[in-house]
Amino acid sequence: MDDRWYHSRRQFLRAMAASGALAASDLAWWEAQLLSPRRAWGAAPVRFQFSVPEPKRTVLVESLAQRFNQSQKDFEVKVEFVPQAQARQKLVAALASGNPPDCCQVWDNWVGEFEGMGVVEDLTARVNDWKHYGDTLPIAWQTVTVKGRILSFPWVVTNDAVYWRVDRAREYGVKPPKDDWTWDDFLALTRAFTKPENNQYGFGMRGQGTWAVLYATEFMYANGAQVLKDGKVAINSREAVEALDWYLALIRKHKVVPPSVPTDGWRQIVEGFGRGITNTCRCPSARRRSAPPSTSPRPSPHSRTPRTGRAPGAS
Repeated sequence: MDDRWYHSRRQFLRAMAASGALAASDLAWWEAQLLSPRRAWGAAPVRFQFSVPEPKRTVLVESLAQRFNQSQKDFEVKVEFVPQAQARQKLVAALASGNPPDCCQVWDNWVGEFEGMGVVEDLTARVNDWKHYGDTLPIAWQTVTVKGRILSFPWVVTNDAVYWRVDRAREYGVKPPKDDWTWDDFLALTRAFTKPENNQYGFGMRGQGTWAVLYATEFMYANGAQVLKDGKVAINSREAVEALDWYLALIRKHKVVPPSVPTDGWRQIVEGFGRGITNTCRCPSARRRSAPPSTSPRPSPHSRTPRTGRAPGAS
């Protein structure tokens, strides 16, 4: 592989730009890889850390990497699958040792932390020139923008809602919730779905790991809670405390959740819903399981303006 190869490829790219097949704004980005130092032999390895190694996602990511590797000869993506619970700490350790992956999947609430460490690249210019920029939901770009700079590509946007089992609703004569249902309506529904003698419970609550906090905070935000207000920490506000007390009462007082809640993570919630142990759950992936579910927005606090409660997130 000599200089003639680089020149011929640059000529090809310029011809594509001249013909309109390649946007002129994209030409510099494509040429950059040809002008930078290259390895003499073979494709340059690119390490990609992926931290949700669920079987179906693993197959998808491996397939995408393979397709990319076969589509060109300059780079070879090598996927490093890391358990979700270890992903952030592994990244921090890799950065400290000077041996981080070239790119990685991160959760949107990590972006600000890594920006503060000065270890992420500003992608704003490239993203703005990307032909599919306008096809991506604006909220997705907002989740990965810090101080006016886009620091990541959104991986997925999910609509978190409350899933409920249609078959059990018919069996017990439970009326489907309306879009403007309240916390009182939600409690009544989960009570009607709770049959401890049959090992059936109204709601699949997450209690394992730090992600358990996310489930509670969604109800807190719906009640008007804020993390920061006027530059000061406000998470201990009356609205936050009121909502958290209500949420915890689902297990402490009303007992509409399985007794296994303290050790239930994402997988246990999804599998419990699919097996019929729980009859409602807050989980964007439950629809892929065997249960016949339907969805409703998260309930709103009573006496407040109804909110859809669909919370987007990107990573």
